[in-house]
Amino acid sequence: MGLEETYLKQYEHYKRIYSIKEIESLDGSKSFEDMNIDDKEIIELETDNMQNFTVESQKGFVEQRIWAIEGLRKIVEKTFNEFVEKNASCAEFGSGAFGTLYNFLLPKQFKKNWKQFDINPEFVEHNKKFTNRYNKKAKIKEGDMYNMPLGDSSVDVICGLSSWDSIWGYQKTINEVKRCLVPGGIFIHLQDLLPAEAPLLLTEAKKRQDRGISPDFLCGFHKEKRNYFPGFYGTEDWLITMASIEKQDKLLRLGKYLTNHLEDIFKQNEFRILRSSEETYNTVIKRKTHMKELRNLGFCYDGPENVFLRAYGHNDCWNSNDLDKKSIRLISSMDVLVAQKQNN
Repeated sequence: MGLEETYLKQYEHYKRIYSIKEIESLDGSKSFEDMNIDDKEIIELETDNMQNFTVESQKGFVEQRIWAIEGLRKIVEKTFNEFVEKNASCAEFGSGAFGTLYNFLLPKQFKKNWKQFDINPEFVEHNKKFTNRYNKKAKIKEGDMYNMPLGDSSVDVICGLSSWDSIWGYQKTINEVKRCLVPGGIFIHLQDLLPAEAPLLLTEAKKRQDRGISPDFLCGFHKEKRNYFPGFYGTEDWLITMASIEKQDKLLRLGKYLTNHLEDIFKQNEFRILRSSEETYNTVIKRKTHMKELRNLGFCYDGPENVFLRAYGHNDCWNSNDLDKKSIRLISSMDVLVAQKQNN
């Protein structure tokens, strides 16, 4: 099964999970009818779905990140240096098949007491083999963010790289975060890719329904031309913005929508918000230096565009008229949420 067929199959599965009849008009508005929201059923189906993704489905995420890797590293380094002690015990959830946060982005000083967890057993086994190329002492286990395999008040930091975007049961997982963190412990959410749309669309519809507002709202799409095979072109729509109930006068970027929603829930659970922002790193580096980095990580340059960055609207990345041919411009963006458990 090709990647396109895999994506379409997963999308249909999401629609089945959430019991949504989705109607999309040409102007980007979305409404939901015949909603049947059963939290327990959705979480069970969602968990089963996550356990059955293939390693192949993860490769695209790694390739998208790799072009912006220097900037993403700087953002992660800045965040951890500011909020995390060097000897802190850290638990990462949703580490994926490649351990991207640990292997590519995390500063070395934080790796000593780091544990990686993923709900997908195939991801865990692949990650172990992949990570052993770099660090044979890495701790990688199966673990579910709804039922964290950690003791009460047992870790200093719980975090994830684009992990909290694919779930529906935000309150259930935050209960686990609160249980497992030590008093004063830190939660860090890093979102560098476009979030999964199904849970967020349902979240917005449910919020409106709960407040007696019609579950109808506006969305913005990024249209991208695709060359599927020689002589055949098509367009692909990326959902990149959504009109939030808190911000009815404007469209929020999808990643920002998720960050705002998580921030609100953490506040409701008596966490102190230390940071909630879009962090950006803009740099010009030598093309040769960047290509060496990619080759060291086992990737090949396959085009002039940076899909990840374009999805966030940075159209001047990579090639710019004011740069010589030996240099490239990288503009890396990441939504960062840092929340602290109170001492009481």
